[in-house]
Amino acid sequence: MNWNKIEIKTENGEKVFAQAPVIVSASRATDIPAFYSDWFFECLEKGYLKWKNPFNGVPLYVSFKNTRLIVFWSKNPKPVIKHLDYLKKNINYYFQFTLNDYDKENLERNVPKLEKRIETFIELSEKIGREKVIWRFDPLFMTNELGVDELLKKVENIGNQLKNYTKKINIISEHKADLNYISVGCASILAKVTRDRMITSLIGNLSGYPSDPKTIEYLKKYLLISVIILYLPLMGKMYPM
Repeated sequence: MNWNKIEIKTENGEKVFAQAPVIVSASRATDIPAFYSDWFFECLEKGYLKWKNPFNGVPLYVSFKNTRLIVFWSKNPKPVIKHLDYLKKNINYYFQFTLNDYDKENLERNVPKLEKRIETFIELSEKIGREKVIWRFDPLFMTNELGVDELLKKVENIGNQLKNYTKKINIISEHKADLNYISVGCASILAKVTRDRMITSLIGNLSGYPSDPKTIEYLKKYLLISVIILYLPLMGKMYPM
């Protein structure tokens, strides 16, 4: 991606070129609100920040001169609350608040307990308005002990507590996720194998795919019969002999 760049002067008087984004995402790479909140707001007041590219170690500068919106991504934005007055006076913003319930499974060990995170969500919503706090339940984990029904109950439980404090929930669905994530790819293979076994047990050695000639012939032969059997009783009521 080609960023717009401008020349800025650092604290030391050095002139450097800096990226000048209109929208700042803080951030998808780490949880800035939870762990680096004070640092970020110091940089925001200073007008720029400096960071190192994690792949090549090259220092990069980001200027806030053109920034009109900051999107905060966090599982615990509690440390940002003390900076809200500065945000309200200087820039537009909203929060993507990831709030899951994996306390019992111990899958998110470095976040506060669920009750504390819900309290933070409500406090944040009451201070800035529920339209600025978007709830994310992400990722959706399933294990041998945690199935679909249990997972939905967790979502429902949190939703019942947040329904008056947000206007939106994001549950991530990604196209071709099976190509991008090993766990999703494995789940996709298992699902297809299970489906094929079920089809074989029901109708014999057919793939179930619409391009399969055997499947096409099966549908031609039995689909019409199924429709006739299904609707014969109804036809008898509509047109009595």
